[in-house]
Amino acid sequence: MKFLVLLTLSALAGAPSVLAKQLKIDGVHTNVEIERRSYDESRVRTEHGVYLPGHVREEHETIAEIQIDLKHTSKPPSQTSRTIKRNFEKRQTPTPVTGGLANVSPVPTVAAGKSDLYNRGQFEWSANIKIGSQTFEVLVDTGSADLWVAGSQCTNCGSRPKYTLSTSTGARNLSIPTASTYLGGRTVRGHLLEDTVTVGGVAVRSKFASVWDGASQLTSDIKWSGILGLAFTKLSPTLYPRGYYNWFEEAYRAVKFKHGIFGLYLHTTQNSWGGDLSIGGVNPAKYRGNIAWVKIVEIGTWKVNFNGINFGTTAVTSSVSKAVVDSGTNFILIPTADFNKITALIGGGIINADGTYGVDCKRKKDGSLPNITIKLDGNLKLTLTPAQYILYNPGDANWCNTAFLPSTGLDFWILGTNFLKAYYTAYNIGWVTANNSDAKIGFAVAYPYALDL
Repeated sequence: MKFLVLLTLSALAGAPSVLAKQLKIDGVHTNVEIERRSYDESRVRTEHGVYLPGHVREEHETIAEIQIDLKHTSKPPSQTSRTIKRNFEKRQTPTPVTGGLANVSPVPTVAAGKSDLYNRGQFEWSANIKIGSQTFEVLVDTGSADLWVAGSQCTNCGSRPKYTLSTSTGARNLSIPTASTYLGGRTVRGHLLEDTVTVGGVAVRSKFASVWDGASQLTSDIKWSGILGLAFTKLSPTLYPRGYYNWFEEAYRAVKFKHGIFGLYLHTTQNSWGGDLSIGGVNPAKYRGNIAWVKIVEIGTWKVNFNGINFGTTAVTSSVSKAVVDSGTNFILIPTADFNKITALIGGGIINADGTYGVDCKRKKDGSLPNITIKLDGNLKLTLTPAQYILYNPGDANWCNTAFLPSTGLDFWILGTNFLKAYYTAYNIGWVTANNSDAKIGFAVAYPYALDL
């Protein structure tokens, strides 16, 4: 026997983890709970503790239809507990990437290495790496160039794992002071060391910083021990002037992989593993369609030409002409003037104490807002739907934030993780020429699709 449960999609996808519902089965009213286990997984449990197998069919924007097969309910819960899949692909396919450079060589789809990424609260994606025989969780950051971890001599780095020079055979202390400064002026200080660094199974002797002062970055709410910088070495104030290279460029120079490319996929199930960092190639299982490429216009960060946005059919000009792709920044960080234009078009919200723009969560899917299209390098168009640029707020089931955050004095856009969850990105350092003039970055629709953030 089968029966159907109709409920609003927002009820299933909102902050409450359990939705109670009463159903009439064979003339008897039965209480069930629809339990949200993750963004795209739910299950149904009867009042007798029996889990009902089934699946979710997304029929349109606001109604989810859950079909449950009751023939299994006589079995023990351990046998009848099955995941209910919410199949968004049948309801909606993201807008394909259009534009980009012509005549780009095919991208290698067999990577030399692969590292799983951990999603911490939808804000940070980290990887486990090894330095010598010691393992560390590090933030994966395309907006900086240095690798550093907390050192054993750090007294303000908390209780996280710390690198100990004496336990690593063959490690060297280069006795060079280091300082890495991040957005907002936060600086970590340490000494430059050399050891074998392994990322995604790819090992090479590389320079890194053992930090003795990490208080500005390694606060009590931070779980990782350091940062893996994947921008160009030229951005490093310690490595570049001395003719050293960061980990990725060192590994490429040592021919640990043939192509100077890495790919990045940020999954959307928080507090879980499932993201992907591919070394020396890309992972075609994590995107759909072709990768569209644009040129890097300034070697250092992954900076590209930026041509404003479309808010639906309304063109919005920007006060700046460049954008940086940065997996170490949470929001889409933009100049205040641009933020004011966008929020005025969205309307109906308020500026929160943290500077974000808050709106009613119903507007994610009620049809009152259009898509936003980000335009790069003249003809590349990357689209975000309202369900992607209006974000759930963990502290409020009804009040959401936009993905945009203003920054006074910023002279470029920063496309952070709230953008990167929707798009797979490929990074080519472009060492065909000595000055990286053929460096480029590619975009494709991330898969599984990030339809509701």
